[in-house]
Amino acid sequence: EVWDLSMTVLLFFVAYYVPWEIVCFSETTKEWPSLRVINRLLNLTFTCDIVLNFFVAYSNPSGDLSQSLWQTDPIKIASFYMAFPMSQGGLAGWFWIDMVAVFPGWYHFYCLVVHGDLYVSRYKFLEIARALKLY
Repeated sequence: EVWDLSMTVLLFFVAYYVPWEIVCFSETTKEWPSLRVINRLLNLTFTCDIVLNFFVAYSNPSGDLSQSLWQTDPIKIASFYMAFPMSQGGLAGWFWIDMVAVFPGWYHFYCLVVHGDLYVSRYKFLEIARALKLY
């Protein structure tokens, strides 16, 4: 529950921070170094969330009382997480949405390391994909 609460707080932060960052820091302005640190920490945290979701049990959807309340089989957990997006009543398939939300940040980091600052600013708008995690 603590992890879920911290992820919720981060999502609200992202909902305000990413649009502000895209608008305020255009190609002609330099980013503050602290903003880069914040972006890397957000990417790292959301990536850890993806990894953790492969190991976290989910509530068993069947109403059968002979089964456990929680699904703990690692194969079923992984297939539930990687199912078609928003399937099973919006409960399954979050892996793909999470990947779309995390990919631009890691791509931004890759471009920064390989190509430098000039190349990075062209694709800064892709970070708005983090907002997908709000749904």
